[in-house]
Amino acid sequence: MWWQPVTGGPWPLASTSTGTGASSADLAHELDRRILAPIVAPILAAFASTFALSTQVLWGNVASSLSGAQTMLAAARPDRAAAGGRIIGGLLDQGVLHGTGDLHGVRPGFVRRSCCLFYRLPSAGVCGDCVLDRAPSPAPRGSMGPQTPGGPR
Repeated sequence: MWWQPVTGGPWPLASTSTGTGASSADLAHELDRRILAPIVAPILAAFASTFALSTQVLWGNVASSLSGAQTMLAAARPDRAAAGGRIIGGLLDQGVLHGTGDLHGVRPGFVRRSCCLFYRLPSAGVCGDCVLDRAPSPAPRGSMGPQTPGGPR
């Protein structure tokens, strides 16, 4: 595999192979074993300890990113959409991404099981794969939290 780093946007990727012959479950297992656990996990641990971030939220962000990437790949290669969905499903069913989200929820697509807290930004609403059905109402000054929380999807 080759890539070309660019200043902004996605990196162009190229590969000489269009398939491995491995099953989607095997590919998900190998991605978890060779990339997520040994490479991504230490990066997330460093972020969690340095910036006091929840690893549950960070792993949810990884799952969301992979799901978003699969959505973009499916749009570019509809013939590979089902295979990509099976790989993402396999990643969500095992290893470090187990329990971070669901591919089938109230609405089609990926839905997180953790909140990324995007709704806390001014006028932000909720993220595209939010676990909440709506942003919580802002808390009145001096209170201890939102008055009407969004419910889980």
